[in-house]
Amino acid sequence: MTDENNDDWTTNPQKMIQAVGETAFGHLWKRALAKELGIFPSYLTRLLNGERPITRTMIERLRKAVEAQQYEALERASLLIVIEEQVQNMLDTWPDTASGR
Repeated sequence: MTDENNDDWTTNPQKMIQAVGETAFGHLWKRALAKELGIFPSYLTRLLNGERPITRTMIERLRKAVEAQQYEALERASLLIVIEEQVQNMLDTWPDTASGR
């Protein structure tokens, strides 16, 4: 992405919203991000198409959504670490069926 085409997500609000949505929610991000922002998906589409102005309030909501998603990602990562340890413990004590243990 280049600044010349106003495609840089760091300076283009529409691209920033898209980057947040895709990063936080994956390829089916629009409905989830709209819910997180407290707006209808159709309104989000109009924001992204430039049919509605992106206000400071919307950018503040976007920041809060990013913060919430960061927290949730950290929680998931912490849980996955615990789960991985338990899976490894299970594997370490699992009988080797090939040797008949």
